[in-house]
Amino acid sequence: MKERRRLYFFFSSREVEIIGREKEKSAIVDDLVKMGNISGKANVSVISIVGVQVDEGDGERWKGLRNLCSLTIWGIPKLKTLPNGLRYVMPLEKLRILNCPNLIALEDWISSFTSLNRLVISKCRKLALLPHGMSSLKSLRRLVIDDCPMLMRRCQGETGEDLHKIKHIPEISERLTSRDFD
Repeated sequence: MKERRRLYFFFSSREVEIIGREKEKSAIVDDLVKMGNISGKANVSVISIVGVQVDEGDGERWKGLRNLCSLTIWGIPKLKTLPNGLRYVMPLEKLRILNCPNLIALEDWISSFTSLNRLVISKCRKLALLPHGMSSLKSLRRLVIDDCPMLMRRCQGETGEDLHKIKHIPEISERLTSRDFD
């Protein structure tokens, strides 16, 4: 007997939360685009992906999430890099990457997020440096680096190796606060 996929999708008028188990893999982007077409929720602007390994498929499909303003990727231990198709989500304003302990890189194409004003990175212990594209994010107003020891070392003090990439950001914090989740 074939086991059913145990993903849970929670909708509100503009938000979708996808919750699953670590071993599951989902063509989340395809599912979201299909759901938007079927349910008339093409205006989804907030997505949380919790514990589901993202199977990106054709990266171009991310273009279907043209209204996405906020993305949270949470608790995906196997995630090593952000899904490549994410580069096509131009209106992204908030990006939260939480508890992805094997994340090793943020791609340089992060500079294409010209509307990004908040970036939160927490418990990504293998993330060792910020991409060069960080210095191009002129809209970025708040950067939180919490419990990412290698990355924190590169961003601290006056001699941090990545300091030149983030010196334009008005608010840099080493601790998550409740406002990082609004």
